[in-house]
Amino acid sequence: MNDYTTALCPKSAICELFQDKILQGPEKDNVYKMIYCSTGRYKDCVRYQTYRKTGTCPDFIMPNSKHARDYILKKVEEEATLPLKGLNQ
Repeated sequence: MNDYTTALCPKSAICELFQDKILQGPEKDNVYKMIYCSTGRYKDCVRYQTYRKTGTCPDFIMPNSKHARDYILKKVEEEATLPLKGLNQ
């Protein structure tokens, strides 16, 4: 059974998508927020699942991402090993 009850995602405070830092446009146009972030469906959100597994989530991952879990985890690992910009320059 689908859960469409009101329930704010527990990762909303740190999620770049929820904070409107990924998608451009008016906040009201963010359909992902309406479908996933503000309902019990946040548990189905690939961003939420990635945060729970790794503590972070790449910006290219959307709530309904079709990327394989192994691919996402590999990208998270790659981002964690990138040197910080501005250092050593």
